[in-house]
Amino acid sequence: MSEQKGKSPRKTQQEQLDELLDEMNQLNTDVKNLKKNLHEIHRKVLPDLDRLGLDDLFQQLIGAVGFVFPLLFTEEIWKLAESISIQRAFFLIGLTILLGYVFVGRSRLGNMAEQNLVGIPLRLITVLFIAYGATLIIIYVYGLQAYYQLTPATYFKSIAVFGTFSVIGAIAVDMLG
Repeated sequence: MSEQKGKSPRKTQQEQLDELLDEMNQLNTDVKNLKKNLHEIHRKVLPDLDRLGLDDLFQQLIGAVGFVFPLLFTEEIWKLAESISIQRAFFLIGLTILLGYVFVGRSRLGNMAEQNLVGIPLRLITVLFIAYGATLIIIYVYGLQAYYQLTPATYFKSIAVFGTFSVIGAIAVDMLG
């Protein structure tokens, strides 16, 4: 049991485990630093996406009202709304929803996060609700249904026509803001 000359003494198991533990701690520190650097690079390269918030809802409301308000006091557009058929009004609403979907759901304008509710872009839902709702409320508040003596069918057709402009305004201001 004599040791040979020139050879270093053999490390004990405990010493080997301690070395492995030190190396693993160093690796953990290196991984943490890499993660930190990766997050910093990600933050610089890809800025945070804009999630739908209260400010976006106000922008949509301003756009909807801003676009539709002047048109609500234009006789020619009321005559147009009165002259279209109910089927055309439904088609117009469908077309407006489709165009809204294309702009909000498929365009990559702005820095908007993709948020869906049952597979439908949340921004589209809020735009439609705000735009058509604002149109309905403005017509009611200003008494335009009484002034133009709107029947329920003509009221619906008016909402279809004016809602189109309102939706376009809401989307435009939301995407630009």
